[in-house]
Amino acid sequence: MKKQNLCFWLAAALMPFTAVWANTEGTEAVAAEKETTVSEAGVPVPEVSAEDAQKAEAEAKRKAEAEAKKAEMEKKKFEQLSVRKLQMEKAKIDAEIALEQAKLRREMAPANDMRARLEVENALRQSKLAAEFAEIDEAKRTLDAVAARDSVRDNLASFERNLRLRERDLDARITRLEQELELGKCNLELTRSRLEQGSRNLVETPAEYLKEPFVDGTLYISDRRIDFNGPVTQALAEHVIERLYFYNNQSPEYPIFIVIDDSPGGSAFAGYQILKAMESSKAPVYVVVKGMAASMAAIVTTLAPNSFCYENTIILHHQASSGVSGNMTSMKEQYNDLKTWISRLFEPICKKIGKTQEEFVKDMYAHVSTGDWAAWGTDAVKMRWVNNIADRIVETSVVKKPKKTQPMQPMILMSAEEKTDERGNAYVELPPLEAGDAWLIYDPQNRYRFAR
Repeated sequence: MKKQNLCFWLAAALMPFTAVWANTEGTEAVAAEKETTVSEAGVPVPEVSAEDAQKAEAEAKRKAEAEAKKAEMEKKKFEQLSVRKLQMEKAKIDAEIALEQAKLRREMAPANDMRARLEVENALRQSKLAAEFAEIDEAKRTLDAVAARDSVRDNLASFERNLRLRERDLDARITRLEQELELGKCNLELTRSRLEQGSRNLVETPAEYLKEPFVDGTLYISDRRIDFNGPVTQALAEHVIERLYFYNNQSPEYPIFIVIDDSPGGSAFAGYQILKAMESSKAPVYVVVKGMAASMAAIVTTLAPNSFCYENTIILHHQASSGVSGNMTSMKEQYNDLKTWISRLFEPICKKIGKTQEEFVKDMYAHVSTGDWAAWGTDAVKMRWVNNIADRIVETSVVKKPKKTQPMQPMILMSAEEKTDERGNAYVELPPLEAGDAWLIYDPQNRYRFAR
């Protein structure tokens, strides 16, 4: 009986699998075999009814589905546990990163000037970390999709080890970032200190340009300023003329200031070039004498359309001086050329002051026996040598704190080295004159000597 039951249940268990490939003829053969099957003892095996076979098949199918669902649930549960653990690890790392970022932001607060750059760097690092975590997530999904349940445990352990390594690497990066931040704070403090020191040495008020710079007795000189000091040589003429052209090209509307602190005069040719450059200037040219303007410098001042000086400024006019050499005829020719040249320079001066050249020269020697006619600023204005008296002169172009250096010689004398004669007297050797040129220079101390 037990053997018969065993055969029955075995047949019932095999029926779902045989139904897939069995055909009609096979089914009839099995049915015929069941009708003729006998036991080894010669006892016929009881027939299995169709209803019992269907029940057995349904039971087997139900058990197979239950087992499959159970296996699927186990797999999903395992996957959920794995994902939850990874999410907890990721949340922990995110929390640590957020904490470090909060610390960094708090430490970076004083570094306002460095904040933008550090935020960009921090964003870059965060994007890199996000990319790294994206790679980790992608690797996890790949492992979960292709790995069997038995190998997931090993892969997860390997992932945890890699994660710990990445955490240590992140700690090292954060440490380096903190060191860089500390260095940046030091550099920022040093830069701030230098900027503060530099700002104390600069005037931050923007430059102001006036079309009418003479206001209520005060003359406002802008940075459109040209120094005119020392003897009038070709070097000084080039210095003045180049700047006249530059300021005209920059703007023809605002005044240009030629400022004479102290000039004894000099070459007639060089002074004439300066006068012609002043005449061709579209921008108004203001000649300002603070100390003394003698000889050729006085001629430039007198012929300027706009000239200013203090009431105690000295303006000095005199005749030209020059040396002649050669035979009598040659010296006479040189004298006549010099006389014509000086007459051409004095002609516009005499026209302005309302005198003839003979009267002008006569007045020079009437006032001083040497012919060196010097006048104070107030008298110079009365005689129309200068146009205006300035009570105050404001230099608006001085925007840097002057350096603590020794007083320098006039700029133009830098090309003429000061020498000492056999008696120990200091002098400056003036460059040789061009043919037909003459010196219009005031030199009572014999400081300027002519090159032979």
